[in-house]
Amino acid sequence: MPAAIPVLDRPAAPGLRAPSLPVLLPWVLTGLCFAAYLAVITLSGASLFGAVRFFCAAALYLVLPGWLMARRLGPRAPGLRPLLTAVYGCALLGVCFCAGVRLNAGWLVHVVPLLAAAGLAIWERRAPIDGVVPLFRRPGLSALPAALPLLAVLWGMLCLFFALSFGARNAHPLAAGSVVLDKDLLWNIGNAEAFLDAFPPQDIRFSGVRFSYHYLTELMAAALAAVAGVPCYDVFTFFSGPLFLLGELAALYSLGLILYEGQGKKAAVLPVLLFGFQSASMWKALPTGDGIFGNTLLRHLTTNINAQATAVIFFAAFLGLFALISRQKFAVGPVWWAAYFVTFALFTLAKGPQAGIALCALAVAMVFVLLFQKPRYGRALLCLAGTAAVFAGMYRLLYSAGANTSMIFSIFAMEKTRAYQWLSPLTDWLCAHLPISGYVWLVGIGIVDAFFMMPFQFVLWLRSVPGALRHLPKLDPAHIFLHAGTVGGFLAYHIFWHESSSQVYFALFAMICMTLPAVEQLPKLRKPGLMTAAGWVCGAAGLLTTLCMALALCRIGGAQLARTTGLTEAVSAPNAATASDEEAALWMKENLPAGTVFATNRTSSTPATAEEDGISNLYTAFSGVQCYMEGWTYAMSNMGVEQSIVEHRRDVTAQLFGGSADADTISALCEEEGIDCLVWSKRFGGSAPALSPAFENADVAIYLLE
Repeated sequence: MPAAIPVLDRPAAPGLRAPSLPVLLPWVLTGLCFAAYLAVITLSGASLFGAVRFFCAAALYLVLPGWLMARRLGPRAPGLRPLLTAVYGCALLGVCFCAGVRLNAGWLVHVVPLLAAAGLAIWERRAPIDGVVPLFRRPGLSALPAALPLLAVLWGMLCLFFALSFGARNAHPLAAGSVVLDKDLLWNIGNAEAFLDAFPPQDIRFSGVRFSYHYLTELMAAALAAVAGVPCYDVFTFFSGPLFLLGELAALYSLGLILYEGQGKKAAVLPVLLFGFQSASMWKALPTGDGIFGNTLLRHLTTNINAQATAVIFFAAFLGLFALISRQKFAVGPVWWAAYFVTFALFTLAKGPQAGIALCALAVAMVFVLLFQKPRYGRALLCLAGTAAVFAGMYRLLYSAGANTSMIFSIFAMEKTRAYQWLSPLTDWLCAHLPISGYVWLVGIGIVDAFFMMPFQFVLWLRSVPGALRHLPKLDPAHIFLHAGTVGGFLAYHIFWHESSSQVYFALFAMICMTLPAVEQLPKLRKPGLMTAAGWVCGAAGLLTTLCMALALCRIGGAQLARTTGLTEAVSAPNAATASDEEAALWMKENLPAGTVFATNRTSSTPATAEEDGISNLYTAFSGVQCYMEGWTYAMSNMGVEQSIVEHRRDVTAQLFGGSADADTISALCEEEGIDCLVWSKRFGGSAPALSPAFENADVAIYLLE
């Protein structure tokens, strides 16, 4: 192993810094982008003071304790400390928050992380760590990575993109007057609000049902909202972007240093390649910002909706630890194993389906390790069996029956892909004229679809495959893992189907795995040849697609920002959230006692009965109050709620807002169902209950049951 010199303490390679650029220019650009980000979120209804509180809380309660724990506890290796900072910081904050909510001792999350940071700092002051630059010595500029200015500018640009494409698009209804909000965003916010009420939490949109999901992102958002004193809505929509984007860039760069054995140029290129080159959709992405080939990676990485950005951070930490442990033939001490298993547990908690694919890829890599690479066999088996045990334990504890039943296996799951629609007539003709099984052509369609989803990285990855196959028995285990993850992720994407399209996360995992070996093939683009020409063409297509996506998303967000600031008229749509909706929800938040359960007639995203989708997360997201049934689709697909229960609650809701029940009937029914409050959305049909409202405005009336 190389000497355990932290990344930030290594001298920068002079060849990586562009001497012609003024030294301050990257930092000025970063500052301007961040200032623009702050301006956009402030115009969209966020509190500037709230943003400052959130960033300070993230630094003091998450980053600082995690960084000090990584310094003191280890393990230590080049590139590892930023990854362990995220692991230890999130683990400590999460445990303190959950314990505080469970024990009704909110002071735990406010005090313990700060005490831990202070204790670690004092410990290091009195007993410095051998071989590590002292904590209280000011580092020189030469100790900073040469790629830092590039990464800083990229971070600033992504922060501004986050604000324009996402924050502005989901402005506070009180600021915008009327705005169509992202349904999945509201779902994530409601999940975080549930953690502020109880642990383990229940589904805030469907009372009496335990919330079972890979919920690390929501848990961290709730914890930071609690210590910063800001709303969960603002955390997800406005404040979290710079934090998780910083985490992604640091994690990818650090993983690159580990995987590419200290080659800073390749490590710096990794996040650029992952963010900057998307599908082959090109100008077809202009209307909506989404491509036509199902690649939503850019949107997921820059919004963290449904936790893909969080998963990237912990996947990078997991893979980095596995690469370092496997290079030592698994002959490492207890600190390494503790860090490894905690990291994989957090990765599973962040994105369970992707952790499942990672476990399969790990098993493939370990087969070759055990057969051909002569590791410490006992510890190698510990790695495989322990990882499987962590996944099994997390799955059993956290995921509901819905996780077992909502994902459907089908070899025809790819029927809705553009590649299948284009190529199936050709394959039908080939099946009729050639003695080759149709399954072979089906596999071919899947390969073509994977190429369309990320052509530049696919061509580069394909170029690495022959060399990997030639050296497979002795190939670095981390690289075996990445090839297995690429194939396994795309395979799972094409053979599983989920009613909410959650199979896309298998493909996103494959794209991340594919990008890592693709970086190593970039120097070969200088050599003339057919594959080089294909690489340049595919690179141009992927870059053009990214530019079209970014332009479209910023255009849509900019249009909403213009409406929010009064430059154009507010949106008028049946599925919009209005200022009255948010005003009513905030009244509920301030006036309803803990434990209140409300019922509402707004149980779909649109009032049209023919278009109802069973997804409405509005009032729970803004109020944090438990709902009897605000929607049913995700309760069935993710929580395993039975159809009969949903039908019963729909019948109850119809009676409450049907207009035919008198006050006594409503009171008796609510008492039987455990309902304390009724929220009537006037734009969503039905009739006002025969009760006197405790609150009423233009769009909403709220009734309290005696």
